[in-house]
Formats: sequence, C-alpha cells, structure tokens
Amino acid sequence: MSAPLIWIVFPILMGGTLVFFQRWRVLTSILGLGTTSLLALVVRFLPLGEPLVVGSFSLIVHEQFQIAGAQFNISGADRSWIVLLSLAMLAVQTGALFAKIPERFIPLSLIILGLFFGVLTISPIFYAAIFIEIASLIGVLMMASPDKPPNTGLIRFLIFQTIGVIILLFAGAFNLEVIGEPSLSRLPELLLGLGFAVLFSIFPLYFWIPMVLDDSHPYAVVSYISIHYGVIILFLLEYFQLNLWLFSKLDFFDGLRFAGVVLIATAGAWAAFQRHLGRILGFAIGIEIGYSLVTIGLRSSSLHFALVLPRLIALLTWGLALTQLQSKVGDLRFRTVQGFGRLYPFLASGVLFSNFSLAGLPLLASFPILVPVWQELVQLSSTLAIWTFLGSIGLLVGGLRSMAVLVMGPEELPAPDSDQIIPAFVIGLGVLLLLLIGLFPHWVWPWFSGLAQGLDF
Repeated sequence: MSAPLIWIVFPILMGGTLVFFQRWRVLTSILGLGTTSLLALVVRFLPLGEPLVVGSFSLIVHEQFQIAGAQFNISGADRSWIVLLSLAMLAVQTGALFAKIPERFIPLSLIILGLFFGVLTISPIFYAAIFIEIASLIGVLMMASPDKPPNTGLIRFLIFQTIGVIILLFAGAFNLEVIGEPSLSRLPELLLGLGFAVLFSIFPLYFWIPMVLDDSHPYAVVSYISIHYGVIILFLLEYFQLNLWLFSKLDFFDGLRFAGVVLIATAGAWAAFQRHLGRILGFAIGIEIGYSLVTIGLRSSSLHFALVLPRLIALLTWGLALTQLQSKVGDLRFRTVQGFGRLYPFLASGVLFSNFSLAGLPLLASFPILVPVWQELVQLSSTLAIWTFLGSIGLLVGGLRSMAVLVMGPEELPAPDSDQIIPAFVIGLGVLLLLLIGLFPHWVWPWFSGLAQGLDF
C-alpha cells in the first residue's frame, strides 16, 4: 500500500460516497469529521517505508506512488503540510456544523481535501495545476447556493482559475524546454508570473470575491477561499524551491511585493466605502491575499506562516457570524442590519473583532505579525509601507462603519431567536482566541515559524 493512495484517493472516495447520503446531515458530519481527523493523526504518527507490525499482522506503507508519468511522494516535509491542511479543514468542517449551509458542504470538503493533498505531493509539480482546476470546479459547488445558479462572481472565479491553470501548464512545458538555455529562461518566468497573477486574482481581478459574498453563504465562501489560496501559496513556494535557477532574479520578488501592496491598498480603499457586510469581508480576503504576496516578496517565510493561524481564525469566525446573521435578517446590507448588533451581540462581536484583527488593531491576533511586516517594508520603500498601512486603515474604517450600523438603528426591533447559544459559544471562542494570540503571540509563533524552515526562499 502507498501513502498517496491513503491521503489522496481515500478522502476523494469517501467524500464522493457521502454525497449520496448528504440528506442525513448528522451521519455525513460524523463521518466527514472523523475521516479528516483520522487522516491528520495517521500522517502524523504512521511510519512510512517501515514495517508496521500489529500482532501477527505486518504492513509497509510506501512513500511513493506512480501513475501515468506522474509521481506522488509524501516525504517528511510534505507530512507537515498535510497535517496543517488536515487541521485547517477540520476547523472548517467543525464550523460548518454551526453554520446554516448546504448539506453537501462536508462531503465536497473531503473531495477537495484529497485533491489539495495531490497538489502538495505530485511531481512534476506543474501537474498540480490540473488538481487546482478540478478543486475549483468543486469549490464552485461548495460556495453556490443549491436553490439558484452560480452568480457572476463564482463564474468569474472559475474563469480566472481556468485561465491561470492553462498559463501555468504552458509555463511548465516551456520550463522543461529551456532548462540549460539561459537565453530562453525569460519566457517561462513571464508565463509563471502571469499565471500566478491570475490565480491570485491580482488587482483588478479580485472583484469577484465581494461579488460572490453579495448573496452566497459567507461561511462557505470564506472556508473554501481560505483553504484554496493557502494551498496555492504552498504550490508557489514549492515551485520556488524546485526552480531556483528560474527565480534567481530579484525582480520577481519585487513584482510579488508590488502586486501585494497594490492589492492591499485598493482592497482597503474599497472596503472603507462599502455598505454591505459581506462585501467588506470580500475585500478583507483580498487584503489577506495581498499580505501573503508581500511577505513572500519580502522573502520572509517565517512572517508568512506566522500570519496563517490569526488569518484562519479571523476569517472563519467572521464568516460564521455573518452566516448566522444572514439567516436571521435575510440580507447583509447596512440598511437591513441596522441595530441588530444589539439583538445578537455575540454575532456582532464576531464580525467586529475579526475585522479589527485583520486590520491590525493592537492587542488582536494579527497585530504582532503585521508590525514587523510594516517595519521590513519601511526599510525597503517607505512609499510601499505607507500604501500598505493605508490599506489596513481602510479595512479598519470599514469595521468602524459596520460597528456604527450594527449598534445604531431603530429603537423597536423584532424579538431575538432563542437558538443562538451554541453558535454564540463557537463565535465567542473565536474572539477569545484572537485576543489570546494577540496578547501572547509567542505561544504560536515558534511552531508556525518552524514550518517555514523547509521552504526558505
């Protein structure tokens, strides 16, 4: 038996099977969470390439699996990423239990988990683009409402991902052709830059994100996008490691850094003037993609991975709070949600604390990591640092406007629902984690900085 079959084929088959049983939500939830937990535990503790002896039973799980010219390999470094991805998906699935989203979410999340395992373990690495495209197709089903067709934002997402994948496949083909031909190496570099720019939805391509959040389930959208772009980042970093000769020029990192700053500045400006809670969240996602590119452009893998946990907690808490609020109010426009923060204080706190954390407000989770990011930017270019800081200020302004709308409004409001205790507890837990990480960042910084050791760039 080979390890790739366990961590790629098994979750895909399990998710595909559970699709047919999605109407039994409790059953699919238990099996889905159990499968993800089992995958994380097994990859952490199962010895690969060595006999596993239990009584008279002996089994060797091999690290490699080869099919149709592609090789899947789970090495020591890959196991850390698989554990991290499994835990992130486990957090997503747990939150889905308290978000009123379609029953197909957890079965589809298992299929996507297997596909993303394939992205992280396949060789030649440019084949990973095919897995990204398939995951994008299934991601549209996860984010779309089952009772209506995909909106314009989801269609744009799929178009951009498809174009980006095609460009990356061409770049991979040219990469094989030009190895040892320095005069031609500029072409695959340009193709890679263009392909990743489309995949990362660099300005102005990111406007599909707030469009999706106009009328989709916020938690479903945030969950998939967070995992999707996290895996693409790892894909990009692995490409760096395997093609250092191609990325030896410093201007490639300058381009990533500049693109990230433009993304942060423009998304922050738009977030400051939105009148829809979901669209503010969409532009916040754009800002976080920008910070990912900036930290890579700064060639600081430790800062990049240190942002992972605060970002994931804030986005999932924000998405869950908005999904609960949307189910009670019906719409997330400012004029509809006026005053509802007084009825549902835990939901309002989940929205506001997550917003303020991602904006870099002191004492919250992202602040201890964003400060060194801004400091390193200042040393390289004060102009880029100022625009980055202004982008975060724009997100902060959007949060302050959201707070004013949720608190102020008509004196007479409908009676609050009584079924908010458990979701309020989960959202409160997310807020508490944002506060604790902000106050004690040294609790989590060493572990996530350790993840960066294998991907120094």
